[in-house]
Amino acid sequence: MKIPFFVLLCAGMFVSGRAQTWQNLNSGTSQLLTHVHFLHPDTGYFNGTALFKTSNGGSTWSQIGACPGDVTMWSQQTGLSTGTGISKTTNGGTSWNSVFSDSRVAYIPEIQMLNASTGFATAIASGFDSTLLVKTTDGGNTWQIRGGFPDFATASFLHFLNQDTGFIASDGMNAIYKTTDGGINWTLNYGGPATIYYADIFFIDNNRGWACGAGGLIHTSNGGNSWTVQGNFSSGIMYSVKFVNANRGFIVGGNGVSTGYLYETTNGGTTWTQTQAHSQTFHSLSFPSTSIGYTVGSSGTALKYGGSPSGIIYHDLSAGIYQDVENELIQITLPEFLSTADLSVFNISGALIQRENYQKSNPTISTANLPAGIYLLRIASGEQVYSGKFVISR
Repeated sequence: MKIPFFVLLCAGMFVSGRAQTWQNLNSGTSQLLTHVHFLHPDTGYFNGTALFKTSNGGSTWSQIGACPGDVTMWSQQTGLSTGTGISKTTNGGTSWNSVFSDSRVAYIPEIQMLNASTGFATAIASGFDSTLLVKTTDGGNTWQIRGGFPDFATASFLHFLNQDTGFIASDGMNAIYKTTDGGINWTLNYGGPATIYYADIFFIDNNRGWACGAGGLIHTSNGGNSWTVQGNFSSGIMYSVKFVNANRGFIVGGNGVSTGYLYETTNGGTTWTQTQAHSQTFHSLSFPSTSIGYTVGSSGTALKYGGSPSGIIYHDLSAGIYQDVENELIQITLPEFLSTADLSVFNISGALIQRENYQKSNPTISTANLPAGIYLLRIASGEQVYSGKFVISR
């Protein structure tokens, strides 16, 4: 019998000799970078006309191919990229195979995978006069066009809450549309103000979402039933918005010439603070954890939020702990990228009971010789640290 135990995690902590801020990374390129996607705090991708990958938190980058569009990875090996069609990799981005190409499509600006099977992408029609929605239900191996929207001339930006409910933000029509049947039908969800030309839309849960662009930011707290203007961004374009919880969020952009914007909020977007000045415009944000984020932009600029070469990062990502009473084992399910980790067990007084180095993603701990009590678990891989506890009853 397996009895589940909740894992107690330190949420979004960062320990170092200085406060969290944006740090410059050496991207190794001077091209315009339009997209960034991190699978976890160490492994990520950015691209402009070429695709680059890091496996060490942005310290070094290697070019692994061409990719003028979006990149989405859902494991160390498997992901999708966009351009004039959609391509898939099963070897971590080393090679890509075309999985979707259609004469009706000029290019694919954005893609979102809900899970390893189901995903959606926006597709600009070959005549550049409408937007199409395409969908996959088999991990991106095949795609079906769901329909076209004549008035969505450049509706590039989408966010689905689940396989039925989603939103598309139209930068050409200054409007947000909503579907509740998986993209078959769409209704106008928000039509103003006319000064906002949308560049991104993001939801942190089924109710709370934000959309940004040229002229400002809007927010919904009821699943898109109503939207209100937030913040005061009177110049430039806000290209990307991300929230790590209901209160703390980030927005980036710039004027495309000499000024870049890096803003942060700690009250759900009611007020925003410019964290630092920059001369480059930023186009994309990715936060693989609540404490680590990345942004990229013009002239090969890449920045990292939080973390440092000497910092220890405590994540709020889940690792399952299960007690197998019959076999006297604690079974641990770790994220895929922690296949090599140091695992330490302490008693409630802080004394070290056991330490092992595991080379597999699902280590086990024998409880046969452990007396009854509360035990603390610490899993460390480089700077990444997970913590939890389990209880032995005799």
